[in-house]
Amino acid sequence: MTLPFHPYADLFPLIEGAEFEALVADVRANGVLEAIRILDGQILDGRNRYRAGIAAGRIDPDAGWHDGIGCVEGFVLFRPEDYGDPLKWVLSKNLHRRHLSESQRAMIADELATLQPGRPAEWRQPHEVSRETKPANLRDSTTQADAAELLHVSERSVQTARTVRQSGAPELVEAVKRGDVKVSAAAEVATLPVTEQLEILRSADPRAFSRVARERREALDRPGAHRAVMASRTEPDDSLDYFPTPPWATRALLDVLASSFDVDLTGVPVWEPACGEGHMSGVLMETGADVMATDVFDYSSDGRSPPGWARVGDFLALAPRAVEQAPDWIISNPPFTEDKAELFILNALDLAEVGVAMFVRVGLTEGVGRYESLFSRMPPTLVAFFAERVPLVKGRWDPQASTASQYIWLVWVRDCDPKPPIWIAPGRRAALSRADDVARFTAHPVLAPAPATLDDVRTAMAAIDADLEEQEKIELQGGLSEEPTIRNFRMVHSGASDGPVNGGGDDALTSGAGASAAPADVDLNAIIRAGYARNAAIAELEALTGLSATSIRNRALRMGISSRDRQRAAVAAANRRRSRETAE
Repeated sequence: MTLPFHPYADLFPLIEGAEFEALVADVRANGVLEAIRILDGQILDGRNRYRAGIAAGRIDPDAGWHDGIGCVEGFVLFRPEDYGDPLKWVLSKNLHRRHLSESQRAMIADELATLQPGRPAEWRQPHEVSRETKPANLRDSTTQADAAELLHVSERSVQTARTVRQSGAPELVEAVKRGDVKVSAAAEVATLPVTEQLEILRSADPRAFSRVARERREALDRPGAHRAVMASRTEPDDSLDYFPTPPWATRALLDVLASSFDVDLTGVPVWEPACGEGHMSGVLMETGADVMATDVFDYSSDGRSPPGWARVGDFLALAPRAVEQAPDWIISNPPFTEDKAELFILNALDLAEVGVAMFVRVGLTEGVGRYESLFSRMPPTLVAFFAERVPLVKGRWDPQASTASQYIWLVWVRDCDPKPPIWIAPGRRAALSRADDVARFTAHPVLAPAPATLDDVRTAMAAIDADLEEQEKIELQGGLSEEPTIRNFRMVHSGASDGPVNGGGDDALTSGAGASAAPADVDLNAIIRAGYARNAAIAELEALTGLSATSIRNRALRMGISSRDRQRAAVAAANRRRSRETAE
C-alpha cells in the first residue's frame, strides 16, 4: 500500500508527462539519490521521487518507510526540532526547486489559506483526519494575508485565485496550476457558465483569455441573447447581505426533516445565526423549538425584536466550541458571498450537536476549491431541491416576487448515512403558505407567532393525554381518588379554581413548614401542571400549593410531567392547530 502525501506537499502540483518519465529513467539508473522525508507517517517531501522509485522498481510500495527499528533506506524522518516549521521548510524547498509563476504561487497560497486540518468526525468521510487526531505538526489555520506573504504574492492575487478555485471548471483550475493560464485571465473566464469556460479553454489562445472572456460575456448580455446561467447575486464586502427567506421555504425544510429523519424540533435548542428580521426564526418558533436568533446587526425596531432574538454576534468570528451551550441544530440562510457561506457552514458543523441545515444557492455546490475543502470531506446527508422557484428580495419578503435563481436545502445530520437527494414537490408553496404570513412576515421586524392561549394548551394536552393514556398508567399514591389527567385540571388564577380537590395523603407529611396551605377547593395538581407548563420556579409552586419541593416533584412524576417536554409539545401542537385554522 502506497504512503499518503502530507497536505503541505499536496500544495504543489505533481510532475507528469515527459518530465516524470525522465525522472523514472534517472531513478532506474541511479536509484533515489535524495531521501524522502516523512512527517506524521506521510510524505512531506519527495512525492515525485517516491512515485518514480515505484515505477522504476526501486521502491517496494508494500514495505513502508519504517522497519520497526528505524527508517528504511531512502527515507528520513523529518524532525521539526532539527528542520523548523514544516510548512516553511516545504515552501522553501519547492520555491527554490521549481520555477513557479506568480499565478501558480497565488493558487498555492489560496489553497493553503483554505486548508482545513480537521473537522468533527461525524460529518466527515471515513478516511479523513479529525480535529482530535490531526497530525500534531499541521497548523490550525493560515490567513490569506499570511499565505500571500509566504508565497511572495499580493493578497489581491490570492483573492483572484479564490475566485478561480470556487467558480472555475476543474480543467480551468488545473490549467492555472500547470502555469498554462494566468490567474487574472482565468478569473475572467470563471465568471462564465462552465460550458463556456470549457469551450474557451479548448479553442482560445491562453494569452487571449481575458479578451475572449470579455467578448463572450458581452455577447451573452446583449438583449435577446440566451444566457444559460442563473441570475447571480453580488454584494459589497461590507454589505449585510440581507435577503430574507420566504416562510413557506422554511416550513418545507421542517417537512423534510420530519419525513426523512423523523426530526421533531419541539423543545429542541435551535440556533439561527443570521436571523435578520426573523423570517426564518419566526417559522422555527411555530414548531415550539427553543430558538436562539442572532445576527451581526440588530434589526430590532419600535421596541420589538426579531422572533427568538438573543443578541448581536458575528457567527464567523466564533472559535469552534466557543458557545456556552452548543445547540442541537443550526438552521440558517448564510451570507451569499461564497467564501463567507462556506466558512459559515464549516463553523456550524463545528458547533451543532445534532444537525445543520443551510438554505443556499445551487451554485454553492460548484467549484473545485469548495469541493476540496467542504463537500469531499463532509458531504451533506441530504440535498433537497425545490421544484418551484424560491424568490428572494433584498431587505424584505415580497410574496409576489419571482426569480431565475435556484435554491436548495443542504442538511447534515451526525452519525447518519447519506440519503439520495429529494425534491420539494410543486404546490408546496401554496400548501405551506398561511393566511397571516403577509401580516407577520412583512412587518419590520417579523411578528412572532401568536402564543397559544391556556385553552389551546389545555385542549392540546388533553389530546396528548388521550393518545398516551394506555402508556401512562400513573400509580396513585397517598389516597388519590382517581387517575389525574388534563381533563380534571383548570388553570388557577389568583389562587382560585373550580376543579376537584386532590390534596391530602403523603403531602400532609411533606408540606413545607413555612408554606401556607392552598384553600381546600383548589386543585393542587392543576397548579403544579400549569406551573410546569410555564416553567414556573419550584419556590413559586411551594408558595402556591403549600407543598414541599419533594412533594411537588413526586406529584409531577406521578402525573407524567417530571419532564417539561410534554408541555412544550402541547404548546407547539396548539400553535400548529391555530395556524391551520387561520390558514383555512
